[in-house]
Amino acid sequence: MPSSSSWWRRGRWWLLAPALLVAAVLLAAVLALDASPRIAGSVATDANAVLHLRQWLRTHDPRRARDGRLYVLQASAADLQWLAQQAARLGGGAARVRLAEGHLQLQISLPWRRFWLNAVLDLGDGATRPVLQRAQLGQLVLPGALAEPALALVLHLLDPPQGDWPGWHQVLQGTRWQADRALVVYRWRADIPGRMADWLVPAPQLARLRIYHDALDRLVRAQPGAQDLPALLAPLFSLARQRSGPEGDASDAAAENRAALLVLAAHVTGRPLQALLPAARPWPRIPQRGVSLAGRPDFPLHFMVSAALAAEGSGPLSDALGLVKEVSDARQGSGFSFNDIAVNRAGTRLGQLAVRAPRRLQAALAAPVQLLPDVSDLPEFLPEAEFVARYGGVGAPAYRVMLADIEARVVALPLYR
Repeated sequence: MPSSSSWWRRGRWWLLAPALLVAAVLLAAVLALDASPRIAGSVATDANAVLHLRQWLRTHDPRRARDGRLYVLQASAADLQWLAQQAARLGGGAARVRLAEGHLQLQISLPWRRFWLNAVLDLGDGATRPVLQRAQLGQLVLPGALAEPALALVLHLLDPPQGDWPGWHQVLQGTRWQADRALVVYRWRADIPGRMADWLVPAPQLARLRIYHDALDRLVRAQPGAQDLPALLAPLFSLARQRSGPEGDASDAAAENRAALLVLAAHVTGRPLQALLPAARPWPRIPQRGVSLAGRPDFPLHFMVSAALAAEGSGPLSDALGLVKEVSDARQGSGFSFNDIAVNRAGTRLGQLAVRAPRRLQAALAAPVQLLPDVSDLPEFLPEAEFVARYGGVGAPAYRVMLADIEARVVALPLYR
């Protein structure tokens, strides 16, 4: 029979194990978190770069893919950098991508409470998914022998199979890194868009969108004919103010604002939520009766898309996409229009306020308010040759003077101060 002292010696380890585990987790957290970001940057708003990316996205349009087929996604180093930086900005951080033969390095800085998570991931070629060769979180370094099993465990826990649906990472069928481009082989499944939409828009957010969708449906049906955008914004943001409550958390108010903007943006673009979210297909279709802003039917599209993008954390992206449209118009469409740029900037400003000062914006928009400065004197419909001759092209001094004038006009409005 074991002595009481030997029992105590064995039992001590069972008693100490939880404390040691907690200490190890705390030590890892201290090593993994930093006081400041190691990477800073912003999404480039160069029109030519974004036009290139838009063409790249069209090339890889999933609507053309067939169920069960293998496809190869090719992306240049610049494409990867732009996508990684934009994804990091959604979390309030920044990212950097470096490509080499057989190797991809992703550096990312993301805020977490009062700290920063600075991560460096070294990825090698893989027969299915990339191989994690090394991971560094702050001062905590994991060599491949530890990083790869840790990644496999994380994927098993966070991305498990669901019925006949394999984990998301199992869609990958191989990766190859080259000095100037990345090649990713994947097997397409027809249910990917629906599952991705359900993943990006969880049930609570979908329920919130339904509330604003039904409210907008009632507004549109109650008044035949085209409607003024401020007259639609006012009741939707009154509803957002009511649902946020006087004592609610600011993040809840921001979530209400984002939902209202997204529903209205989908309406003015003519792309209803039913076309974007499979779970929304049973919802009633909102009649398309036209929306105007400052007497123009084209302004609501510029304004609301910019506002919705900025509210989701992509202010520079909304600027870039607005600029892309104007450069594209100058080359082959109606021409470059500075008043459209002004409308984009105003929409971006409103979208930023929707999340930075959600309650103030709710109170301001509860009644119709001036959304745009006077833009009637701004040049529009400029062909590319005339635009370049007069303003030197995007980024030239004369062009920057125009942008500074537009920005001054926008921030002069009481709503955007």
